[in-house]
Amino acid sequence: MIGENGSSDQTRHLIVDAERAGMPVVLVDTSEMAAIGDRLRRMAVGRERLLQQAKSERADIVVVADLDSVMRRPPDIVGLQRAIDLLASAPELIAVTASSRPHYYDVLAYRDHSTNFDGLNERIQQAQRSPLLYYRFMYEQVFSEQIRLTRLGPRRCYSAFNGLAVYRYADYVRGSYLGGGSGICEHVVFHHSLDSGTEERVAVIDELCIATPPEHAPVGPVSFYMGRIWRTLRRTLAGQVRL
Repeated sequence: MIGENGSSDQTRHLIVDAERAGMPVVLVDTSEMAAIGDRLRRMAVGRERLLQQAKSERADIVVVADLDSVMRRPPDIVGLQRAIDLLASAPELIAVTASSRPHYYDVLAYRDHSTNFDGLNERIQQAQRSPLLYYRFMYEQVFSEQIRLTRLGPRRCYSAFNGLAVYRYADYVRGSYLGGGSGICEHVVFHHSLDSGTEERVAVIDELCIATPPEHAPVGPVSFYMGRIWRTLRRTLAGQVRL
């Protein structure tokens, strides 16, 4: 099942063509996301739409994955099988999530006994108002944390995603991405709904590994600002600049 909400790269047409060709692909229209300004709320609504669609299916395992630049280097079957085997052998776990190379990147979805990033998205938006200080903020509040989490290696935590997570179907369909407070990532809300708020029941493993998206990777100041300029130009050319 692929949620699609108005991408400009012909994704919808590819999914429709695959459905017509009899491939095991289902297009899930998540266009309601476009009317929601807050990013975390928007993502929660889209993921909840897919979750509700999944309840009409039957399965043993659910893999939740972002289908953007994190899949430049998709995980191999060995890594996916390792995640499934770990869920089978450790009933206390509710999810097995991906690592990424060269850096762990998804700090918003991460929470453990000593770390949470609630409100970080709003602080990033505020920091963007001061371009000269923006990189300093990103280095101190985001990049340094990405480097620290990378060094931790395999671990258990309250919440993680990092582009890809594997669940038992029975666990997945009893959760919800909705109901979180302002500034809380939808994955944190989801894992809390599965009773992971007080116990570290989410695993991060090295065998399930994807590529760090270039736009989310720790970089130096020159690469940081050049990357922002390039992405703005691309969105301008595509007519997708959000003011």
